[in-house]
Amino acid sequence: MEEALGYFYEALAILEDLPDSEDNRRRRLTLVLDQTVGFHYLHRHVEYHELLLRHEALALEQSDSGLLGAFYDRLAHRQMVFGEYEQGKQTASQALELCERSGNHEEAAFACNHVQWAHMLLGEYGRAHRYAERALEHLAVSFDPMAYMYARAGAALTHMMAGRWEAALHEVDEAVVTGTERSDAGMVSFCNAIGAL
Repeated sequence: MEEALGYFYEALAILEDLPDSEDNRRRRLTLVLDQTVGFHYLHRHVEYHELLLRHEALALEQSDSGLLGAFYDRLAHRQMVFGEYEQGKQTASQALELCERSGNHEEAAFACNHVQWAHMLLGEYGRAHRYAERALEHLAVSFDPMAYMYARAGAALTHMMAGRWEAALHEVDEAVVTGTERSDAGMVSFCNAIGAL
């Protein structure tokens, strides 16, 4: 993954040297947003947060509200990683509104995940479940395995925290069935790990 991020920085430098145009600015922003997983799993959270903040003005000038929503969703994720749950919840709610307005269901599901997990971590279990359901509604339109996994895992953890063990295991079972049907070993493994808690 380190090597991939090296290529990312090379590509970003090339795009930054190209003539300034609306299409090129969109490509640069999309390239930055597509790096979430790499920075996250390498634990380069501060670096990615700073990269996002450097591109915020670029995001704000986009005419595509779904792309702006995707930007705010990435920013909310960083805030959540830093333990800023209230701020993350607010930023993810802003992302959700923008993504829903544009019909960007995949990003709306991720924004729901972040609002859901913020509510869960703040002990607001009923609200967390409402956002899990909302995420699943978006995923029924445009499925993303990672967003689905986090919606189900978050719902399971929320039930566990509230002492509803059978409901928690039901969420895990639903995710394992879906992961198995889609030959997604990562989803099955992650959700089984949640169920083992």
